[in-house]
Amino acid sequence: MDDTQKVKTAVEQDESTEDTLESPERRKFLKVTAAGTITALVGGSCSGGGGKDNGPSGVDAGGDGATAGDGGGDAAADADTDTDGDGDTDSDGDTDGDGDTDGDTDGDGDTDSDTDSDTDADGDGDAGPPPNNRVVRVIDSASTNWSTSDAWTDFYQYGVQSVVDLMFERGLKALTGAGTITAAWQALVPYQTGDIVAVHLNAFVNNDNSLKNNVCQVTSAIVYGLVDLLGIPAANVAIVDSSRTLLGSPAQARIIDNCRHTADLGWDMYNGQYTSTPISFTPGHDPGVSMTLSKIMNDAAHVILVPVLSWHGGNWTTGALKTMMGEYNGAGGGLHSNTSGYADWGNGARLADICMPIKAKMRLVIGEGLFGNINGNSNSPHAFQTLGGGSGQHPSSTLYFSRDMVAIESVMYDDLLAEAVAEGSPKSGYETGFLTYAVDSNHALGTFEMKAVTGLDHYANIDFLDV
Repeated sequence: MDDTQKVKTAVEQDESTEDTLESPERRKFLKVTAAGTITALVGGSCSGGGGKDNGPSGVDAGGDGATAGDGGGDAAADADTDTDGDGDTDSDGDTDGDGDTDGDTDGDGDTDSDTDSDTDADGDGDAGPPPNNRVVRVIDSASTNWSTSDAWTDFYQYGVQSVVDLMFERGLKALTGAGTITAAWQALVPYQTGDIVAVHLNAFVNNDNSLKNNVCQVTSAIVYGLVDLLGIPAANVAIVDSSRTLLGSPAQARIIDNCRHTADLGWDMYNGQYTSTPISFTPGHDPGVSMTLSKIMNDAAHVILVPVLSWHGGNWTTGALKTMMGEYNGAGGGLHSNTSGYADWGNGARLADICMPIKAKMRLVIGEGLFGNINGNSNSPHAFQTLGGGSGQHPSSTLYFSRDMVAIESVMYDDLLAEAVAEGSPKSGYETGFLTYAVDSNHALGTFEMKAVTGLDHYANIDFLDV
């Protein structure tokens, strides 16, 4: 029997005594020693880092005071100073140097690179991928440099791109459990060559720059992820609100002029073009006007929604579901002023209905809360008492990230209600029926849970993270 077979037999014999003679610590030692012996035997016939080992005779050819001939000062045929032949400085049999047997470098007993004890690399302590109903909130007052002495005219100029970029990195990594921002985007957008990615903004009141509206810093961070990190051609990134025109409007200065890759992006792609198939409404909830989906939302393979943290004049929030109203014909006219008024939009199934055509292609919702307001969607942003507002010194200075359009709307809704209380003007009679319909068995668009409804001080069903 040759030496290698002897080692194999010794390991097998050791394993056969697991329930009787050997403790787990002893078994680990024997297996590590056996592995080191195999390395030494192989090294005995090959040139090592410190010279050739003369094998079992005990002659040290490395000159290091050991018998392995490796120059490492130990007795194994490697170049380190431990005894297990694995190339690091501990005695655990792997190559990471942290003293456990998991192969990573953080000493937590698993095989990923976070600091918890699970195996999914997302840092949340569970054993699986992040749940779809996760909502991540990132607050950073440094993301806006507006002060109380500044007017709100052209408020977009007070966003800080470098800080917003870092907020995206924190938020998307926490949302996906990815170790890098690139990996996070890869997990969110499974792009295939030729795909169109539609980024829907909320271009309210023809992009009036003094009122609540999206800002450049968030749009540019999205473009960076899609184009620079994922490598998607800029021409395949459509930034739209089909009920409005961005190019040539006030949004030109607020968003377009200062956006990354702006000259190559698909601004207003298919603007004004709609499909011919009317939307199917829940019985009893038809708005009484013709509605067909925009061509861009029909043709896009991936959809990203970017609602603004803002109250709605109909006594509800104008969030992720409501923003899809801009992707249907008639949104600026008869759709808003139909005979039923706002009642069935806020408390009925209509908003859930108009989101169904994009359900399968929804990739991400980014709640733009840098400049929020609780006074209605025809108002300017204002300093907040809560979130990143510094007790009335700053705008809301917050971003939200989720794959669940209902869950993120729930959290943003709660934050608006909390701000109203903090400002001494609490909301009453507000409508949440549209969110209830969004999660019924006919729609299943996400998870609805509001602290304002449950009376709890935490979320029991939404996986909420502040990072």
